Amino acid sequence: MQVVGALAILSGGISLAQFIDGENPIEWVRYWQLWPILIIGVVLMSGPTSVLTYSAGADWFQVQRTRFGRTKCAWVKLYELRHIDAFGGVLFHLRLWDDERGIERSFEELQLDRRMWDLIYNGIVHSAAKGAEVTKMATGLLQLHDVPGLVFDNPYDKSKPSVDRRAGETEPPADQQQP
Repeated sequence: MQVVGALAILSGGISLAQFIDGENPIEWVRYWQLWPILIIGVVLMSGPTSVLTYSAGADWFQVQRTRFGRTKCAWVKLYELRHIDAFGGVLFHLRLWDDERGIERSFEELQLDRRMWDLIYNGIVHSAAKGAEVTKMATGLLQLHDVPGLVFDNPYDKSKPSVDRRAGETEPPADQQQP
């Protein structure tokens, strides 16, 4: 699927450049010299040599990426998180920060392995109970308002004032706000 996307991006870009120059946008297809460049670009863009490895222990989570023989590693201490954030639209992402490091991954990636997700979620709940900064979107997506013992309000329930743990202030319900 990545190959198809890379091919569409490159061929669309070449056609757009031809169109901007005032030429026929499909004319470039006739020149065989562009095809090797296109194929090499597609292979490099699709990342066939990239490998992502996810691992989690009792109190840590790690993402390791190997690409073209080079390895990059990011990890966080799950029980020492200071900031928990969620963002996105179609595909939601979770951003976790401890004292020194941070990781940002999509919920889809994190929940592929149920056992690993359980370790991550337990660390998030523990950190939230210890006072980690948790955004409203993260509270709603992680359903922290349903965890017994945590004092998070349901961010989707507009009948009660919500408490923003970042600011420590209470917002009035939407129907009682001043214009």
